[in-house]
Amino acid sequence: MKTFLLWSVSIAFLVFSSPKPAYSQTIIPGGYVSGTWTATNSPFQINGDITIHSDSTLTIEPGVEVIFNGHYKFNVEGIISAVGTENDSIYFTAADPNTGWWGLRFTNAADGSLLSYCNFQYGKATGGAIFWDNRGGAIFAYSSRPQITHCTLRNNIALIMGGGIYVDGSPTGPFPQISYCTIVNNSSLNSLGGGIYINAGSFNITDCIISGNTAGQAGGGLYIQSGATDTVNISNCIISDDSSSGYGGGIYVADGYTFIDKCTITGNKAGWTGGGLYSGGDLSLTNSTVQGNISWGGTVNYEIGGGGFIAYKSTFVDSCIIAGNISHTGSYPSYGGGFLLSQVNSAEITNSKILNNSADIAGGMMFYANNVTLAYCEISNNQALLGAFGGAQIVSDNSSIDHCTVSGNVGGGLFINNDADISNSIFSWNSDNALGISVSTTITYSDFFANEHDLSVTIPPGFGVLDTTNVNGDSCDVYYNIFLNPLFADTTNDDFHLTWANWPTPDSTKSPCIDAGDPSSPLDPDGTITDMGAFSFDQSVPVELVSFSAEVIEGNVTLKWITATEKNNSGFEIQRKFNYTDWEKIGFVEGHGTTTEINKYSYTDNLNGINGNSITYRLKQIDFNGSCEYSNEVLVSKILPVKFALEQNYPNPFNPSTKIKYSVPQLSNVVIKVYDILGNEITTLVNEESPAGEFEVEFGASTLPSGIYFYRLLAGDFVETKKMVLMK
Repeated sequence: MKTFLLWSVSIAFLVFSSPKPAYSQTIIPGGYVSGTWTATNSPFQINGDITIHSDSTLTIEPGVEVIFNGHYKFNVEGIISAVGTENDSIYFTAADPNTGWWGLRFTNAADGSLLSYCNFQYGKATGGAIFWDNRGGAIFAYSSRPQITHCTLRNNIALIMGGGIYVDGSPTGPFPQISYCTIVNNSSLNSLGGGIYINAGSFNITDCIISGNTAGQAGGGLYIQSGATDTVNISNCIISDDSSSGYGGGIYVADGYTFIDKCTITGNKAGWTGGGLYSGGDLSLTNSTVQGNISWGGTVNYEIGGGGFIAYKSTFVDSCIIAGNISHTGSYPSYGGGFLLSQVNSAEITNSKILNNSADIAGGMMFYANNVTLAYCEISNNQALLGAFGGAQIVSDNSSIDHCTVSGNVGGGLFINNDADISNSIFSWNSDNALGISVSTTITYSDFFANEHDLSVTIPPGFGVLDTTNVNGDSCDVYYNIFLNPLFADTTNDDFHLTWANWPTPDSTKSPCIDAGDPSSPLDPDGTITDMGAFSFDQSVPVELVSFSAEVIEGNVTLKWITATEKNNSGFEIQRKFNYTDWEKIGFVEGHGTTTEINKYSYTDNLNGINGNSITYRLKQIDFNGSCEYSNEVLVSKILPVKFALEQNYPNPFNPSTKIKYSVPQLSNVVIKVYDILGNEITTLVNEESPAGEFEVEFGASTLPSGIYFYRLLAGDFVETKKMVLMK
């Protein structure tokens, strides 16, 4: 490191070590920075471009505020460790939001940088003489691998790419990971990735909220320029209310393998196609909700649409809800309100709901693909605005439709252009044609009821001629298709489960679709002949929980529950949680296997050492095959503390007031006082005899200057002191 750099830092440390008033600041004129920035010396006023040298490290402690007094860069060639806490974040901001600052810019930086619990706002990557300077409004990373977690990026702008974050990965990896971040209201003015832009490389984005971002061309929330062999994992994220003028209102993925799991993609809008998601590579979408997205425009046939999403390579969708998406344009007919698969080699859609979507054509789904499989799906109440193919249009050489419920679609149910096998499905209350098929289509063990027309185009010989009887004794055609009311639970509220009110009595309350599927198909989970439709009727004897209660007895909690019936019941795992904690296993009680007798159970939780206002309990009932179900939850309140405790104030930093919680295990004289950084007493918050319990007191500081303060609890022999920060 150069000598003058050491001098600059040493001056800063001399200032830091001297006695400080309650409020201070540090002026950074520009140049190289390193060492440690502390909350005591905050805020740090930046008056020029600053750089962390390649052989240097800068540590920024919780509570630090970094304010840029002009459009300056924070360049990182070495390592930055900016680690705040949940209650004491680090802030990077601009004195003038209109001028902004030029963001945190990593270029060939050393490995090891970490950004945690940091807030970035008013970053502006604009006005640069070279194109790199117009990318990454808040964070720019080129051939660098900072880890970004628990950060908030808000109101940042890039002229070209990555309004919030821009990452151009190194081919050697590992690549930056982004987790537990909130990325909102950022913008890429003229190009790609309003919230995040990532160029090449395999990486993970987990547990993030990406919302309200905009892009001039594609990827309103997230743009991924992945390569053909790259793998991208996006999990437990909310992608909402993002928009782009072109492709992928929420997410745009150029290529590679994308795995999206447990995500909510909602309220996004694309000017052309792929309202929620545009996938140019192989796509796996599981356990996710794609809802209320819009694509509005397009210029090329079969690329106009995909209100929920559009995909161009092999696509796998499982256990998803695709609902309320819209694809509509005034120039060309739009396709696939729920989704559009264009030129896809294979598509498998299973265990999913496609409902209440709309498009000019193919309101629910449009398949321009080979080898399509639809299994155990609900396709309901979708609408074709131009009256063609309300549920779906499938243009495919080979299609398999198995155990699907197709109901209430406007403009028809399914239209299949080429060969298909359809079995164990229900078509009901569809306007126009429930099913349009070709010559080579087979339809077996299915139910058709109350459609405007059951079939169109090609009708197999003998279809609808009731000259056979099935296993239930109902009249059917030679293909074992029936034409009876399926007796759904509640179609008005989207419940297409089959019903049998007087089960197990075989009477008129039994849906004719129960046990009426293909006997050669795999049995239902209850071991009976498969049912028609997406949802089977469970005929197994359940573990019927009659009651579950809890009571406090001599400081312990006793749980009691009763079962009326049990089947394959291995037992009950006892779980508990406190406020803001995860569920934990605390015990296990064996069940009685299979029985129709009433059984009573109990479990006592020893609360020795437990401190809290309330505890919640639940039962996890586990079958011998490993499947499980959870009981309702029971809440036990007024658990008295067993020890003194002083909690961190919240919020912190605060302005002008904050709250302090403390616990008292027995009747005690309690005193809480506040001191300034020099040890001067400011005020007494509590001075009284207090019963056992948990308490809260408010500290108002409207007349005090910004700075660090301390609060102390004295009760008998117990003394504890904590720090808080007043920031005005």
